[in-house]
Amino acid sequence: MTPETTILVAIGLPIVGALAISLAGRIGPNIREAATAITSVSLIWVVWGLIPTPVS
Repeated sequence: MTPETTILVAIGLPIVGALAISLAGRIGPNIREAATAITSVSLIWVVWGLIPTPVS
């Protein structure tokens, strides 16, 4: 994934996650918490991918 695409995903993921959390809240609190955890871990993974690797 290019850095530009990764930045767009990092911006869009919280928006999609917020919608998923909102919809999951209607089903039940445990589903809502699972959606929150999945969104947060996904965002961490995407942002972690933006960190450049050191050149040896």
